[in-house]
Amino acid sequence: MTDKIKPNLNNKIDFYKSVNRKYIKNIIIFLLYLYLSLSTSFHVFKDFNIETSVDPKSYMQMANGNYNVNPTHRYRFIIPRTVSFLRPYFGNVYNPNSVIDETKAKEINDRFLFFIVNSIISASTAYLTSKYITNLGIGYLGGLIGGVFFLLSRVVIISTGTPLIDSLQYLCLILYSIFILNNQFNKLSFLFPLMVLSKETLIPLIFAPLIKKESRKKSIFISIILSLLILIIVRSILYESGYESNINLYQNLLDHGLYSLERFKRLFTFKGIYRAIYSYGFIWFLSLLGYLINRSKRGINLPRSINILIPYSFLLSLLVNDTGRMLYIAFPVIIPFSIYFIVKQTSNEMKF
Repeated sequence: MTDKIKPNLNNKIDFYKSVNRKYIKNIIIFLLYLYLSLSTSFHVFKDFNIETSVDPKSYMQMANGNYNVNPTHRYRFIIPRTVSFLRPYFGNVYNPNSVIDETKAKEINDRFLFFIVNSIISASTAYLTSKYITNLGIGYLGGLIGGVFFLLSRVVIISTGTPLIDSLQYLCLILYSIFILNNQFNKLSFLFPLMVLSKETLIPLIFAPLIKKESRKKSIFISIILSLLILIIVRSILYESGYESNINLYQNLLDHGLYSLERFKRLFTFKGIYRAIYSYGFIWFLSLLGYLINRSKRGINLPRSINILIPYSFLLSLLVNDTGRMLYIAFPVIIPFSIYFIVKQTSNEMKF
């Protein structure tokens, strides 16, 4: 009897050891990404001037319960609410002294909370990006490099170090891509409400899975309807007739679209080209080469619901002045192809 128990016990111990090793490895990778996120964005946080900003000023006011801000920003409440929730517990890192008064100390503490929340979200996105790239078959090391590429983008560094809400948008995008890639439609249906509340730029993407026949599940249709209802209810709650300015989604789209032709022409100027490439830098070039190689090798097979991020991000870039920030919505497509090119070149060199 004891002879039978011992092998079973040893098997269980080996199983728990392997599971623990896996969790420890994942935790270490996440902590390394968190360290990279904090270290690259700290100087942005430290040197940031709230007085010369527009968007961050709105989110700072929202974190303090004042929603009488730019109507476009008003409904992006999740991260400001999170900062407001954390303030009683972690809001006294910076204290008033001879250099900064109480008001300034409070402002710095709020910016610090935005910085910490955004850093955790960005590190999580980098970790998930590494898993996503690994799932594409590019390799474990390629996945790790992909997570680093994500964090080293100027767009991510700025959105992490300043009181912005874009980090949540990028987290939703990588989750969206992972769930579609792995056909995890139930998980995708739970993601949709978060997508529509994180930023209005993600609202059209909840319809993208319907492109593929296999994705037209009952859970997806129900989630789309519920997500739109949640969006309407939340916007009705946050809408106040007494605010200085109010605007609905249609008016918002119309206002941004008025200058789209002018922005399209501006893309072909030196300033326009710089704004278009600063988000990815040299990764644009690597990604193009990776795409050209993939056309013949077929090493990466991305669903259309993910590939649509390329034209969609380009269309969005015509609606705003910050072209690079909008184009970064396509990072689940751009970064994998750049890693694919690096991996292919490395493997070819090793053959010789």
